[in-house]
Amino acid sequence: MKQRLVFIVNPISGTRQRLKKQLPQAIERYLDHEQFDYTLHYTEYPGHAHDIAQDVVRMQSADIIAVAGGDGSVNEVVQVILHSDIKLGILPFGSGNGLARHLGFPMQIKKMIEILNRHVVRNMDVVKVGDEVAVSNVGMGFDGYVSTLFERLDTRGFWGYAIGVLKGAWRYPGFPYRLWYNGSELSGKAFMLTAFNSNQHGYNMKMAPQASLNDGKLDVYVLADFPRWKLPLIVAQVLLNQHHRSRYFTYVKAREVRLQTEEPAHLHIDGEPAGKVQSLHIEVLYKAIKVIAAHGKI
Repeated sequence: MKQRLVFIVNPISGTRQRLKKQLPQAIERYLDHEQFDYTLHYTEYPGHAHDIAQDVVRMQSADIIAVAGGDGSVNEVVQVILHSDIKLGILPFGSGNGLARHLGFPMQIKKMIEILNRHVVRNMDVVKVGDEVAVSNVGMGFDGYVSTLFERLDTRGFWGYAIGVLKGAWRYPGFPYRLWYNGSELSGKAFMLTAFNSNQHGYNMKMAPQASLNDGKLDVYVLADFPRWKLPLIVAQVLLNQHHRSRYFTYVKAREVRLQTEEPAHLHIDGEPAGKVQSLHIEVLYKAIKVIAAHGKI
């Protein structure tokens, strides 16, 4: 019996609109039609991917849901398919594509679809953030602030993100925090604090190179507040994967963490701004979904 494959396409995510318009033809050409029957849906408003996935689950009309978009669109679908037998596929058409890059998905349409055809399925952790979930990472502080700036910009993709970083870095004040993990406590003044499920923010910026998607652990990085003139050095350390040597970075690995700040700080979940919060509980939902990956180890 053929697998039932549902594509959910976010037509406005990322910067690759021309390539995305080629997707229907590429599916017809490269998908293994002896293995799959498929349907194609386009989102029309924020949260529509979630609504489409709910309809699919209610009608029991899919074995696989493949999301053509970014981590935010993937997040909407994962909220619906948690702890189910429906498998998640990803076609990375977002801006950063942190989860898809960790899973080994390439940026070429033909190769994306070939990975769906190979159908290597792995169990993957999901992160619970209060009443929400994250698939890739959740951050408080500067990266949450940048996600808010990024949402307001007309420029998308890497350059939009870079503009947000440059605009925000010099004015962001940092925030006093307390972090509880594994029976221990950290405190101080942070520039940003990010809990990773995947190994990166996106754009292959591997802030958490040791992160695994199915180890039941969060990889938490705290970047302490620092003199702003050192920003180019810190960025270079991250790009060269040398930030673990910096005295401004602290790294912990934990199944769950609790966070408290003196004042509300900007939050993002999978790159989407989530307002300001003063306290947060983050924990791992161990192997909560089934995901199609490019290789065996995730």
